[in-house]
Amino acid sequence: MKSSIWLEAGAVLLAAGPSAFSQQVRVFSEFTRIGPAGDVVAADRGGPVREILSPAVARNAYASFHIALDVPAHCGEFSLNVGQNPEKAVEVTLYREVHGPGGIPDKLERTPNPYDGKCGKAPRTEVFWMDLWVDAEAPVRRIKVEAQLWVNDTWIVYPMEVRVTAARVPVHQRPPSKLPSMSAPANAAAIGPMASLVCGIAEEPVPRGESTVRSFIRRNTWQDMELARELSRRDARLLDAITAAAGASDASSYCTAVTISTPGNLAGEWYLKVRDLLYR
Repeated sequence: MKSSIWLEAGAVLLAAGPSAFSQQVRVFSEFTRIGPAGDVVAADRGGPVREILSPAVARNAYASFHIALDVPAHCGEFSLNVGQNPEKAVEVTLYREVHGPGGIPDKLERTPNPYDGKCGKAPRTEVFWMDLWVDAEAPVRRIKVEAQLWVNDTWIVYPMEVRVTAARVPVHQRPPSKLPSMSAPANAAAIGPMASLVCGIAEEPVPRGESTVRSFIRRNTWQDMELARELSRRDARLLDAITAAAGASDASSYCTAVTISTPGNLAGEWYLKVRDLLYR
């Protein structure tokens, strides 16, 4: 039975050890896309991949992660559930990622939580996008968020201790704009919002399209830049600080080098350093 998720999953995790769940449930930042063979897509390689164990999140904002399930062959059915403790501490939405040309996941199809799937004749990797919405009035605290895979009559768990910070994103609107190519590094979708704030480079407006990994990355970085805009009114040095976190010496040199569509030679998860700074 799949009852008593928290107790049963925890017991299995302790008995099996960390290697068991790491082989079948993996969690990555939004900037590390996973291909159908279970490896990081070539465009997102470059620099170390951050281990997602205790991510910081802002209030009145989304936080997003990729969940990769390595589904074994001939296992009948499997189920993915995202549990949390306390219950309803954040709002969880799951999307199944659809792999496009070159095995790059982009289109997002909303699914229920839990999600039930069928195993096949061969092992495969299923990839999901996990959206966490943190309410503006959420208490500053640590909460448990766990990706839980039920397969072969066993719970396999990836545990996270999510840190809800005091940072609160201002209420804002996110006008849709032109996105980088799907084949570009995932971090390319962060360039536009950041260049808009730091350099005053306007993004090219477009009609609102379907939900994709790129559009959600842009949404998340846009909300970070709204927070940065508010914080910079209190401290004019912030723009230099966040561009330094992005690898530039200061805002001026960043704006000299940056373009909307190309992240240059920045490593795959460079933007996470900018977010770390803002949420502190």
